[in-house]
Amino acid sequence: MNTNTIRPSGAVTIALIFAGTLLALVIVGHAWRDRERAQLRTDSLKAELADKQRLSASHAEYSAVLRDMRPVLARFEQRLPNRLDPSTIERALREQATFAGVEIVSVHFDKEKLREFYAGLDAQLVVQGSTAKFLAFTQILQRDSPPRKISALTMGSGDATATVSADMTVTYFRYVEDSE
Repeated sequence: MNTNTIRPSGAVTIALIFAGTLLALVIVGHAWRDRERAQLRTDSLKAELADKQRLSASHAEYSAVLRDMRPVLARFEQRLPNRLDPSTIERALREQATFAGVEIVSVHFDKEKLREFYAGLDAQLVVQGSTAKFLAFTQILQRDSPPRKISALTMGSGDATATVSADMTVTYFRYVEDSE
């Protein structure tokens, strides 16, 4: 039996250990970089997931709000006309004024203003009559359909004794179709 085995010399052994250590350091360095990349990707995905979960929670809240608002919108669509005709509005105003016992001296309509889902048409009125009858007229305006708003009111003494003259703006609203 041959007991002579080839053993590397001390310099070769040191060179092999050094090469193995370098190779191990390169492998460990790549593993650390890969781990850092994986950690950054994981953190990025976690942040993205958190954002999407916030959006999802917000979506649920917005969906609930939207669901609650749909009946209100449906009521508005039913109450608001699809178009506003100034001559029809003027005729109705004059009838309401006659019913209340006041006189409309003048009526002027501004250009219709479009908003998000509705449009507004301002009617500038000059009305004369007794204070009580003028108040009755404004109550009729506020209760009647379609919905309207008295947005400006300036009062002074009228031509006759115990009368008032009022300059007022009454805004009429209509529903705006999506196609407009």
